[in-house]
Amino acid sequence: MVSEASPQRVNIASGNIIHSSNKSYRIEKKIGEGGFGVVCKVKRGDIDFALKLTKMWEFMPNERLEYAKRFRQEYEYSKGLDSEFIVQSYDFGLLKGNPYMTMDYCENGSLRDLFDPRPASPEIDRIASGILKGLASLHDQGIIHRDIKPENILFDSQNRPKLADFGISASVKNRHTKANIMGHAKAVFATCVYSPPEQMDHTRAMKVMGNTNDIYAFGATMYEWITGGYFPYGTYEDFTKDMQGFEAKRKKNNWNRQLLEQYTPSKKWVEIIDRCLKYNPQNRFQHCSEIISLIGNRQYIQMSNLL
Repeated sequence: MVSEASPQRVNIASGNIIHSSNKSYRIEKKIGEGGFGVVCKVKRGDIDFALKLTKMWEFMPNERLEYAKRFRQEYEYSKGLDSEFIVQSYDFGLLKGNPYMTMDYCENGSLRDLFDPRPASPEIDRIASGILKGLASLHDQGIIHRDIKPENILFDSQNRPKLADFGISASVKNRHTKANIMGHAKAVFATCVYSPPEQMDHTRAMKVMGNTNDIYAFGATMYEWITGGYFPYGTYEDFTKDMQGFEAKRKKNNWNRQLLEQYTPSKKWVEIIDRCLKYNPQNRFQHCSEIISLIGNRQYIQMSNLL
């Protein structure tokens, strides 16, 4: 938790030493920074880690407690999960009242960096299977990621995809989204072009949360990657300009199939993504293992090529 005293501004610089309760980390360089946080490459001995620090001093006092809870949750959800396809967290601490965590250092960027050139079929299958195996490990622990998108799929030194950023993840057993007196979600955590319709709807978010939330987002992410940056139902701007029209297309499952058919090196991805994007969660794949089986099923690939 954040200390009762106001958090102080922290200046991150190469060579600085950060001490946790029983470990020390030397800052090598910044690898990312936004308005409310900074990520650095650090070393402990000869081992590289990423250190993520929240700029708690940038938050309004009434926002700090809630964000600190979510940051701690992110650490707890990614700590000790037994999967090579998830960014593991290792250490947690406070620096001048600002919470930080250390985690796996992924030196080969994110899926966003692989949008050009167009991916070949074996690479699509390899990376997609890794993403799905990471999601399966989360789901088996009752954790729903809720923010699958290219920026949250990182690659380590062996180019394995790893799921990152559990800031808005939720536990099926202990739901992060709180309900109001009507039983609706008080707040909606989502990224509109990737999130399923039920996650965007405060009247449904509390009632429909499970594996299929992430499976929808997986389908939208794969569509964007395979097509080189397009979205199945439209862009962020399309969503903000006409939310009702955007939602109507999703209800009718009216996504741009022709564009995917034009770009995909394997027709199986048209059918896989189509089922991921179904409006009704019951009509989607129910577990990631179903998709993994289809990716590696040669008979399915041959049949799909005849469609």
